[in-house]
Amino acid sequence: RQRPARPGLAGPSVEAAPTGGASSSTASAGAAAASRSFASFAAAPVASERGARLGPAAGMEKGGGQGPLVTYSPSFTVVPTFECFNSCAYCNFRASKGQPRAEWSRLEDVRSTLEALRRRDAGVSEILVLSGEVHPGSKRRAAWLELSLEICSLARSMGFLPHTNVGPLTRGEMGRLSAANA
Repeated sequence: RQRPARPGLAGPSVEAAPTGGASSSTASAGAAAASRSFASFAAAPVASERGARLGPAAGMEKGGGQGPLVTYSPSFTVVPTFECFNSCAYCNFRASKGQPRAEWSRLEDVRSTLEALRRRDAGVSEILVLSGEVHPGSKRRAAWLELSLEICSLARSMGFLPHTNVGPLTRGEMGRLSAANA
């Protein structure tokens, strides 16, 4: 799938909220500007591989639009666990051990999800394995890495291209995951 870029717009942007003595109206103006930037990008026309044109400015064609052509591969995110030993103030992804959301994914459930994606022919080619961070000293670390590897292996066996973002890794863990990534 292809998305023509608009001049001066590299993609969705988020402006940081002002710090210090800034008023809440200044912060709101920044959020509104970020929202407008994202809305502009999201409204850009999309052309599929077959040449069908979609979106509000459907007349743009490859090479004939405004600016360079941006391509992307549709992906799907699989989360082995939301459990994370960190407590980063900005993060709304994590869950503490013991919370229902912190339960680990079962490989059978991942398989069912990926099979459903294939059956729907959703156009997904990449699988992002995105995980909370299991502490390097945890007794469960090896099982967490093994689950991430099994998910990558399953995705490959089903014709998907897996890639991982599971947090800090040792060189050995990184080597094992790099062999499983596309």
